[in-house]
Amino acid sequence: MALHADHSRSRQVHWKDAAAQAGIAPESIVSACVENPIPILIPCHRIDFTDCPDYDPDTYPGDEGARDRLFLRDLEALSTTTP
Repeated sequence: MALHADHSRSRQVHWKDAAAQAGIAPESIVSACVENPIPILIPCHRIDFTDCPDYDPDTYPGDEGARDRLFLRDLEALSTTTP
């Protein structure tokens, strides 16, 4: 799955838009993110699953699921903030 390069750190993309850009079915985005072996390098935490009926935040890779996803998003937000 490849997304456009303009999805910079701390910027989210809607799950349906991500699927369209990657040329896959929207439902496949959920599977790809759940099966992501290295979420810190493959940034599924940037996908916005707000209205996705098939997404369970606790299935996000990592020991803490949803907490790990939020941690990565917060970490990116901090790293893009300029003093």
